[in-house]
Amino acid sequence: MKLLLNDLCYDDAVKHVCDYLMDIFIPNLK
Repeated sequence: MKLLLNDLCYDDAVKHVCDYLMDIFIPNLK
């Protein structure tokens, strides 16, 4: 998941969206 998000998050236009998704998904993975 993290690598997938990194691949999608190279663009600054979607960076804030990715940060938001990371805040949701990463805690759920732990």
